[in-house]
Amino acid sequence: MSAIIVLTIGPVQSYISQARRTQDLWQGSRILSYLASAGVHHALSQQEHGLAEVIYPSMKRDQTDNIPNRMVIRWKGDEDGAKQCAKEIEHAIRGTWRTLSANTMRYFTESLQQDELENVLGIWQRQENTWLECYWVVVPENPALSYSENMQHANATMGARKLLRNFPHIEEHGRKGSITGEHEALRSTGDYVSFWNDRKGEQRNLALLGKHERLSAISTIKRFAHEKKADNDALQFPNRLPSTSSIASASFRYDVLRILDRQDVDVSNLRHTLQAYIKALLTLFKKPSDLFFTQNGYSNPEYFGLIEQTISESTLHDELVKHFRSIDGDFLFEDTLISKTIEEYSGQIPNAKQMRNVQQALSDFLKAASALDIPRPQPYFVILSMDGDHMGKTLGNLDQGQHEKFSRTLADFARHNVKNIVEEEHLGRLVYAGGDDVLALLPVRHALQVAEQLRSEFEKVVATIGVKNHKGEPVTASTGLVCVHHTHNLQDAVNAANNAQKIAKDYYGRNALDVEFLRRSGEPRSMGHKWRRDNETTFNHIDKLVHAFGDDLSRNLPYDLAQIAYKMTAVSVSYDARKAELLRILKRRLSEDKKNGVDDLLKSILWLVKEPQSAFIHDILILVENSPSNLTEEIHALFGMAQGELISLRDAIKREVNKKSEKPLEVRVVSEINKYLEKRWKTTEAWLELARFIAQTT
Repeated sequence: MSAIIVLTIGPVQSYISQARRTQDLWQGSRILSYLASAGVHHALSQQEHGLAEVIYPSMKRDQTDNIPNRMVIRWKGDEDGAKQCAKEIEHAIRGTWRTLSANTMRYFTESLQQDELENVLGIWQRQENTWLECYWVVVPENPALSYSENMQHANATMGARKLLRNFPHIEEHGRKGSITGEHEALRSTGDYVSFWNDRKGEQRNLALLGKHERLSAISTIKRFAHEKKADNDALQFPNRLPSTSSIASASFRYDVLRILDRQDVDVSNLRHTLQAYIKALLTLFKKPSDLFFTQNGYSNPEYFGLIEQTISESTLHDELVKHFRSIDGDFLFEDTLISKTIEEYSGQIPNAKQMRNVQQALSDFLKAASALDIPRPQPYFVILSMDGDHMGKTLGNLDQGQHEKFSRTLADFARHNVKNIVEEEHLGRLVYAGGDDVLALLPVRHALQVAEQLRSEFEKVVATIGVKNHKGEPVTASTGLVCVHHTHNLQDAVNAANNAQKIAKDYYGRNALDVEFLRRSGEPRSMGHKWRRDNETTFNHIDKLVHAFGDDLSRNLPYDLAQIAYKMTAVSVSYDARKAELLRILKRRLSEDKKNGVDDLLKSILWLVKEPQSAFIHDILILVENSPSNLTEEIHALFGMAQGELISLRDAIKREVNKKSEKPLEVRVVSEINKYLEKRWKTTEAWLELARFIAQTT
């Protein structure tokens, strides 16, 4: 007799995304992983005694990061023994959470008097006791069924269990925390303001708490668990985490370091203006440690693996370079080099003259960099969210050996491939990689290439072990990218990236990419495409356009394409006419010596448009005009194996067929086709705008 245990912990996405700064984001992921690792470690101890087999996840004995929140264990005994094992795993997880919470609380409240402590403890313990979710099911294996059938039954049982969530009645009085908005903020008395002002003043790093931040116990654990005196060793940061501003400006900082690293370039003015800027910045702070990141009295620059690997040791140890790498990205943008930012970091308001001097010094430095062909710091950054397609169905078709092998493969992919691509080959930072799911922060210049590499590597790694999806096709992944300003609300941006990934799956039909460009001013841009079609990739076509904009292609091309979208996207205008108009515009926007490459550019743009040929649209109109009795079925058959955007057109036409309206059906269908064509061309206009935007950073 044996049984399958399936156990999950949470909340996951909401907890991770509830973040005011990147530190919250990383720590939220690490805490969940740390708790999951406690459960897996207990299961592994049972495995060592021959009582169980840990099928998923695969992890090393000392590992505490990038552990998925779900585990699958095969118990080699009766159902009662399996239930006892599940209870012990839950107990290990909850015990680890209580210890982590107690350690952080002790550190955070060490300066409070007994009468102040009482109220804080009441709020803290209430929230600690009700936050963590842990669900498990035990399903005895049916010997008449295959392993995959038993696993499908166990997964279905877990799905049903999660629908019966335990909702404890929580009374959250008073002012809510500024991050979650659902838990009461900590306070010792009714005076939230003085309580949090005192906590901010106690910090060695004044920027650790914002001026108006009021945190719940859950958010406080996230924010302070890494502190050395909190004694949560596994949650201390191995290196400095970059802010969103530092992620956005990483390409600029890297370009400056590469120039400083060269022997064949005169960098005297660049060094001089950088030195003058650092010196001017220091006048705004009481002490250098308020400006520079330090650890144990030494400079502690934000970590980027690519910088560590490609810039020489002599340059990295240069005192000026250390200072340059140890200031936050906020100080490299003119829009955030303001009094409010200085007050946040130093606790004091600078005088106006000093502020003007510093702003002028930054301007001089940026001009010196531009004179050496270094693009200005890019004020936008990208959040990447990737997830495997149909993973539940894929796993449901594997036998136990394949399942365990797949688990090991995903773990290795997360530990090695993902980290190398994001952090060693590019200037990104990984938030988490749980196997097939990835969340990362990236500068604009690197985002599309990282997304393509992760997708390609994931497919390749899974293919090497011979695993196919439930349709017998290669296992794929879908990706969402959101491009936002470095001052954009981080929680909103993470949610947008996860939503973009869902759009890639649900709207574009999986194995797809969706990009959301949330501009600081102007309407958001949305674009998406299948990752691959006809043995060609979306990335290669966009990359061609990026290089074209970087070389000679007019920056006005997206606006020209907008005119096609507004004036020529009608059924009455043929596909060939739109193609000819696009060719005419391209030739006009290219210099004579570049016009020999116009056909290649035309191909890339039309590939992104992915407009149905005129003959197909003609067939739709003929069918609607004849209006057979089974018109809905005929429309479905005509679209055949339509995916992504074409499904939306098919469904829109079917809705019109079934709708009662005074307008003739042919007129309504033509209107839907026109809207579809206009959307396709406007989406491609957005792709061109994105390509132009990326070209500005290179």
